Amino acid sequence: MKSTSKKNGKKTFRIGKVRGDLRGSVWYLTYHENGKRLRARVGADKEQARQMAAQINAQLESQTLPAFNFEPIRIDELPPG
Repeated sequence: MKSTSKKNGKKTFRIGKVRGDLRGSVWYLTYHENGKRLRARVGADKEQARQMAAQINAQLESQTLPAFNFEPIRIDELPPG
């Protein structure tokens, strides 16, 4: 049996390749990029989580970098400023 939240309905949703999960009062988005599972913390607003999931899914489908993507760099690689 699936759990439900009184305010937000179901505790999970899927938009394309992105799954949203409610854990406590925080929504997380899970998706795969380059064979790695990524999980982004979005916040308490389900509608905001759905919009971010749609944006990430569109970026995954068009093979552009997802919104939460980043590449770590060393301090000495930072531009001066």
